[in-house]
Amino acid sequence: AVPETLDACMRAHIERVLARCRGRIEGSGGAADVLGINPHTLRARMRRLGIAWQRFRNPHAGAG
Repeated sequence: AVPETLDACMRAHIERVLARCRGRIEGSGGAADVLGINPHTLRARMRRLGIAWQRFRNPHAGAG
């Protein structure tokens, strides 16, 4: 089997963290915080990898 590319591994890892953080990128407990990188850097990588954070948002977040 052919090993995954670095981009594919990075995409999968970022998506797992975004799912855990419910699409939150910034702030304490946000994906950038969990990954240990600057939020701007995370957004740039997401753009390059074609990851839309909106897919990971809970439509009922903040309700109630």
